[in-house]
Amino acid sequence: MQYRIFYLPIADSVQAESEMNAFLRGQKIVSVRKDLLQDGGAWVWVFLVEYTASSSGAQKGFTPRESVDYRTLLSPADFSLFLKLKELRKKLAEEKTVPVFTIFTNEQLAEISRKRPANLSALKACEGIGEAKVRDFGPALLVELQGPAAGA
Repeated sequence: MQYRIFYLPIADSVQAESEMNAFLRGQKIVSVRKDLLQDGGAWVWVFLVEYTASSSGAQKGFTPRESVDYRTLLSPADFSLFLKLKELRKKLAEEKTVPVFTIFTNEQLAEISRKRPANLSALKACEGIGEAKVRDFGPALLVELQGPAAGA
């Protein structure tokens, strides 16, 4: 993994934003952390970008996937729960300032919507969900699964 830091002044960030966006388009981004700091008398956004370098300027090894219509793959009740879980995922991602797919993928949310795990052990049995995700996001997910949407 590699890291790069960007400083975007609040007052005049156009050039810095352009530079950062150009860089981001050419890399495979692993995570981004942002903080608002005071540098001297000026406020700046500081972004720490963790990435893997791409030799071609595009995301190496990236193959676009066909869009999946989960409305057709899930029952109406499961799809309703899937949408609620996507909202929860977005909230969790915003709190951690990470991309939503690092919390759970759509495929994982669809599986969770179908299986409706009742406890953390059952959640861990879902494809691609390990100890860290169960520890960090499992309790919030179980609350959502046990809420009114679960019976929809």
